[in-house]
Amino acid sequence: MNRVVKVPVPEASKLLESFKRVTFADAYEVAVVNPAISAEEAALAIFGHSPAWVGTLMKARGVFAKAVGLKHSDMRSGEQQRGIFKVQQRHPNEVIIGEDDSHLNFRISVLRAGDGDTGAQTVTVSTAVETHNALGRAYMFVVKPFHRIIARSMVQRAANAGRL
Repeated sequence: MNRVVKVPVPEASKLLESFKRVTFADAYEVAVVNPAISAEEAALAIFGHSPAWVGTLMKARGVFAKAVGLKHSDMRSGEQQRGIFKVQQRHPNEVIIGEDDSHLNFRISVLRAGDGDTGAQTVTVSTAVETHNALGRAYMFVVKPFHRIIARSMVQRAANAGRL
């Protein structure tokens, strides 16, 4: 079993270029067993198989979002969607998904990389957030602990299932 590790946002990622001011960022990396997997396929492997408890948390988030006038989408996957997130950018080894809203903008990068020296093949899922106001800062204060658990566990779940 390949273990997910917390890492800095990779320098090769275009994620941090998405914002003028990043107020939160984190990244989780795992070695892949499928050396041919693309960034798009890795994104689907991770976000296309959410556990029930994540769905429950997202429904709760939806109730909160609706109550305070924030955007909320249903889980779906299509050409321009990965779960509830819109595809913002596509690059040869990276797909960046996310949303913009009045309280904050966020992006999630799925980067597929290989180390030429060691031959190690990895997928790194990174998140960056740019808050706009007090609601965005309060939202991140509440969401941050859940985000860390969800992000790590979804990457680990995909690795454990052999999807990466």
